[in-house]
Formats: sequence, C-alpha cells, structure tokens
Amino acid sequence: MESSGVQDRYICLSHCWGSKQPLITTQSNLAYHLNHIPWDKIPPLYQDTIRLAWRYGIKYVWIDSLCILQGDERDWAHEAGRMKDVYGNAFLTIAAASSPDCSSGILSKSLDGRASFDESTFLHWEGTTTGGAFKWIIMSFDLLDYNTCYSCDPSFSDLPKSCLPTRCLTPLYTRAWVLQENLLSPRTLSFALYRLKWTCRDSIRSSDNQRNVDHGFPQGFNQLIQGITKSPSEYQGYHWLELIQCYSKLKIAKEHDWLPALSGLAQIYQQTDPDSRYLAGIWDNWLLPSLTWRRADLGNMAKRGTESLLPKSASPEQSVQSHWCTPSWSWASIGGAVVFEGNDQWAKAFVLLRGADCDPSTIHNPWGNVRHGKVDISGPISAFGPNEQHRCELGHETELNFDYDAKDLAGKEIECLVLGLETSSYEKHGRQSNNLESWNRQVSLSIKIFGLLLEPVDVDTATYRRVGLLRYYYEGRGPYAIDKSRRGAWWYQRTTDAFRRDITIV
Repeated sequence: MESSGVQDRYICLSHCWGSKQPLITTQSNLAYHLNHIPWDKIPPLYQDTIRLAWRYGIKYVWIDSLCILQGDERDWAHEAGRMKDVYGNAFLTIAAASSPDCSSGILSKSLDGRASFDESTFLHWEGTTTGGAFKWIIMSFDLLDYNTCYSCDPSFSDLPKSCLPTRCLTPLYTRAWVLQENLLSPRTLSFALYRLKWTCRDSIRSSDNQRNVDHGFPQGFNQLIQGITKSPSEYQGYHWLELIQCYSKLKIAKEHDWLPALSGLAQIYQQTDPDSRYLAGIWDNWLLPSLTWRRADLGNMAKRGTESLLPKSASPEQSVQSHWCTPSWSWASIGGAVVFEGNDQWAKAFVLLRGADCDPSTIHNPWGNVRHGKVDISGPISAFGPNEQHRCELGHETELNFDYDAKDLAGKEIECLVLGLETSSYEKHGRQSNNLESWNRQVSLSIKIFGLLLEPVDVDTATYRRVGLLRYYYEGRGPYAIDKSRRGAWWYQRTTDAFRRDITIV
C-alpha cells in the first residue's frame, strides 16, 4: 500500500536475497501489487514475517523487494537515502539470520522441513526499553529439527557440538547492507538456526539465556556507533574509520552499492557534527588520515629493506580497479576490505589541504554515490619509477601497497606525494654487555611516513589519480633518530619547497 502520509507501527524485514529471485515490485506490476498479492505467490520468508506482524497486532510490514520499485533508478536512489528513517522508525526489525534466501522461512519447522506456524507457541515477557514498553516474544524452539519443542531458555548442554551455533550459520550478517539495518533498528528479533536473539538499545538477550551473545556482528559494532554519536568530536572520526574497516570486509552484490549501503549511518554521523562534510565515505574534518587506507590483503604489496625498491606486479588473481564514479582517493573505490594506517596524531604534515569536493549522483541521497570528486592539495611530489633509485639503509623498511593489479602500471609514470610523518616513543630494555646483570633502559623512537602513489591523468592541469599507498618505517634510539631517518629515506630529502606543487587528485 501507499502510506499517503499515514503513520502507524510497522515491522521491517532484514534478509538475504540470495541466488533465487525474490518477489519484487516493478513499474509493470505496481498497480497489481497495490490491489492485492495472492498468498500462494508470497515466498515463505515473507509469509512468516506477515504472520509475526499479524500475531503481534501490527498491520504493516516493510520488505525492500516489495516496497522499493526494482529497476527504477530514481525510486531506488530515493528509498536508499531513507534507510535511516525506514529502519530507525520501525517498531521491530525481523532478521532472518540463517535464511539464505526468501524460500526459507523462519518460524517453526516440522521434521519434513515445511513451515508450520500453527504449531508455534508464543510466550510474552513484559519489559521496557528505550522508547517505552515492549513485549519480548519467545517462540517455540523447534528449529533444531528435533522432535522436542523448547518453549523458553533451552539448554544446549546435551546437544552435540555440530548443533551449536556458529557464525557461518548466519549468512545475513555477511551482507554490507545489513550492517546499517542492524545498527539503525531500535529493536531486532534475529532468527538464527539454533536460537532466537533479541537486540535493543539497552540489552542483548537470547533464547538460550546468554546475555553476551554473538548477535552476528562483532560486539564492537554497537560500541562504534555509540562512539560516533556520544564521544567528543575529536574522536568521532577515529570511530568512523574503525567502522569502515569492519564494513569494508562485508559482501555486497553490486559494487556501486558500497556508499548507498552506508548512507543511513553517515546521516547519523552528520547529526552529531553538522559542520562536517561527507565526501564519498570520508569526512572532511578527518580527510588526511582517511587518505592513508590500503587494501587489507597484501597481495599487491612490494616490500624492500636494503635493496632497490621498485613496483612489483601482483598475482594475476588480483582484481583490477573498479570503474564506477567513486574518486580514486576514497576507500570505496576498490570495493573491498581496507585498513587505515594513519591517525590524527601527525608529528608533521608535509601537505596542505586546499579543498575537497564531491558531486552527489542524485539529490535524493547526498550520502550515496557521487558523479565525481576531487581533492586539491599542495605538497612535495616527485617521480617514482624504474629510473629512480629507491634505496634504504639498514633499519629502514618501505612498503608499496597497490590499489589494484600493479601490472596495469607497467611502463607508466608514477609519482609519490609525501603526506606526513607519525612518531611514537616507548621504553626498551636491553643489555649493554655480556654481563647478565648489566641492563639499561633505552628510549626508542618509531617513525612512519606515508605517501600516496599517483598516476598523472592530465599534466597540464596537474591532475592525478591514486594507485597506491607508500609506507616507510624506521625505528631508532636516542634524539637523533629523526635525523637518521632523513638520511635513510630518499623522499624525506625531497620534502623541501623545491618539490612542492599544487595538484588535484580525482
């Protein structure tokens, strides 16, 4: 139905589409679906969701494949930008944690595997959560395909280990879209293979009476979202990068969905810091450390210590760069797991950020995909290629982390923009001589230098695209450690004004 401005309680379904095409709404069948959908045409998972809503006295359900016009880019973009409100305002979200697709139901199963709603027993527990009173539903626990029904708090002590819940049995929580569905929902009832799990803003409970239950995502996810919304502004950017590191490990069916599937959480962040600007998955007030990402897998890494450092080709299995419109400097451009190496504690920044901008691909979702984006930056940049000698002294180590297959860079000119330097010190105990009783305290200094590997796009306009991250390490002792690192790193010697240029990275 069309809401036409009517407000009422509703239940959301969080589920896997899987390999089987679910029931969908399109422009061609919209009028038909608004009139009615035959019950036998509704997949088992959707039927069970409707049954739960009916049992609980709720008139409406929201299911993405039915409530978003599939194949309609404009409606999809508009609805994708509303996920914060859709899941955030839901009375309850049903999470089909162990259902690989909509053909698998979530209610009680008889021994032959068929859905059996009538055999379910509903127990109600009165409680309160943030936002008011709520009844906790505990269903009959016969999802084990055993001939025994557990009505509440079943014990798993006598079950074989093969029956115990494991994360591999919850395909739902490997999906990138589900992260924000889970974190935005005020209340979630998750149907795993062997237990029922309840999550709200106040607590987590499970039908096997475990309070600190693994609810699909690492426990840190809720802490991260709380860190973003409740911590001082100077730490919010750090929590966001942690969230991205976790999010980027999840699976997504369409590469261009990486930013839309995060847009609801981006809106939450924006509310905590209205002056910050969102730039293709990155916040402008944390732009510099946000540029120091690399692929989480090290298949595209070249690493050298005392010998010449030249780009090496990665294995043929490494994927090439994706070609949608996400700018190359954004972590979302590679469509995979990333790690952020830098933080906001720069001992020295060699670059000056002159500006950054992104053009959203639709007015309906400013936190979604972008048409193009750029970063204007001033800093030391110099050639980096076969004609350059990149040697390091003992104790120095350099890594090149390519964003995609380095073989694609063969014969191309690559330049390095040195971003900045991080330092950290710590005490180290060592022996001055062979005398076992002769020990001394030494203060060691660890130095990291980060640089962006760039490929020229337009020489006349000094426009580049990112192709990788350079990381330099040095560990020394005493006050002269930084001076030693200067002598040991060729790019450290090129951080003078003579090598400084104004460039644009797209």
